[in-house]
Amino acid sequence: MAIQIQNLSTLLVKSTAGPQFDIQPQWFMVQRKIISEVYPDFPNPDIFRIYLYLCKHFDQKDRKFKRSKEAICIDLNYANMNPGATRLMNYPPEVTAALTWLENNEFIVRTNTSKHQPFQCEILPVPDFLQSSNRFIGMKNMAYEWFSLKNNNLGYIMAPRQAFDDSILKSSPSVRKTWTDRKLKTLLLLYAHTWLEYFGGIDPEMVSIESNGMLRLSKWFCCSLKSSEKEIGSVINWFIANGLLKPVECYFVKGVYYGDTGRCQSPAQQYDVKIVLRPYYLIQHKIESKLMKRKKGRMIL
Repeated sequence: MAIQIQNLSTLLVKSTAGPQFDIQPQWFMVQRKIISEVYPDFPNPDIFRIYLYLCKHFDQKDRKFKRSKEAICIDLNYANMNPGATRLMNYPPEVTAALTWLENNEFIVRTNTSKHQPFQCEILPVPDFLQSSNRFIGMKNMAYEWFSLKNNNLGYIMAPRQAFDDSILKSSPSVRKTWTDRKLKTLLLLYAHTWLEYFGGIDPEMVSIESNGMLRLSKWFCCSLKSSEKEIGSVINWFIANGLLKPVECYFVKGVYYGDTGRCQSPAQQYDVKIVLRPYYLIQHKIESKLMKRKKGRMIL
């Protein structure tokens, strides 16, 4: 199914328009497994958003979650500090229930020695799900570290922290109406398929725009999100309209990204021109990779 992108010519990134993307030094990791047609969704939006918040503020070096339970409540708009108070008197039940569910199902483990101490936790590798018994099975003897996951063939998503600012994870009805679970998961999955060195943005086999402005979506991509092509197309259209994804016309040589048409001359070899979607928030680490050194100068950033 194809969806029309309106006014595509005005949306295409131009090299003369100044900085077009926000390059972020900080990123966080989310395991790819949680977004799948065979992996169950989190029971409710509170658990999903609190889990993303935990991932975002987890310090890989110290192996600690760097926020308090009180910070979760306040940052995600579950509670407000009373004037003159130095701490919350009570924790909202939604937060306590979400953290308990994550702990009971082995997504996190409490690291404080006593429940009377302030909340501390470590994120665990995402558990397997056993459909026959409808339960999660924890991943034993493995750390939640990118190299450990990679060595065990467990995929992970690198997401810029700014792209998932705490403000879009808030519990308020207006935020959740705008930032639905579907939008959050779609944005995560788009980052999972963002390979600047190979595609100049998001893999066009997953999402692409034809020269006539028609948006093409992979059925597999939509299936992973448990959504229809129409639903995901509407979400991606919204991302484009709100500047979170930008269409860029690119040269490809033998199926591999060469450079942006607005930034470099056409390659000497036989080439194709494709319109690729590039996320507005990019990770500095990926732009500075070895493979990108030769291509960075041909990319509009």
